[in-house]
Amino acid sequence: MISLLCDIAIDFDAQSAYQASDIQKLINQIQTALTEAEDTNFVVVLKNVYYLTMKAFSVLYD
Repeated sequence: MISLLCDIAIDFDAQSAYQASDIQKLINQIQTALTEAEDTNFVVVLKNVYYLTMKAFSVLYD
C-alpha cells in the first residue's frame, strides 16, 4: 500500500459558498496552487455539494 502525503489541502464548504462565482474562485485557487508548487500533492474536499446552484454545479463540471 502506498501512502501519499498531502502538501496542500483546500476545504470547500458549499453550504456557505454555493454560487458560480464561488466555484470559479475555487478553480482559480487550484490552478494557482498547481502553477506555484510543482511536484506537490494536494487534496480538495468538497462538503455539502448538494447546496450548489445548478450554475455552480455546471461550472464545477465544465
